Amino acid sequence: MTLHSFALYLSNRIQEAQKITIEKLFEKTNRSPATIRRTIHILNEYLEEEKHFIVTESKIINQLTYTEYIQFIQQLTLFDYATTWNERLCFYSVFQWLMVMSISQNSMNYWKLVNPLRKKTDKIFFKNCKNSS
Repeated sequence: MTLHSFALYLSNRIQEAQKITIEKLFEKTNRSPATIRRTIHILNEYLEEEKHFIVTESKIINQLTYTEYIQFIQQLTLFDYATTWNERLCFYSVFQWLMVMSISQNSMNYWKLVNPLRKKTDKIFFKNCKNSS
């Protein structure tokens, strides 16, 4: 399973408090206790067994030191994390800006970038037209 920004937020709150009630997390996050427990279960899949967050009936207990928590975050890969629509939109905007700046500063030749793609799609298009007639 992948982690979402909520899981990282939740793990940060638990790590800071060391021991926190599920009710208090519910008040802070406005997420149901079931969602909080499910998220902790997903987080525990990424941790060594002796470092798991302990979930009791009403509390969650942290077993990670701050250094271990930072190492846990750093060892996550792009495949472990699912971005939100807002993060994807920001990335796309930055990508567009970089493309515009590169082309306008003559550090990238737009036609060299697009021409190979155009030729391939043109060949496929004309081949399909020829086959359909």
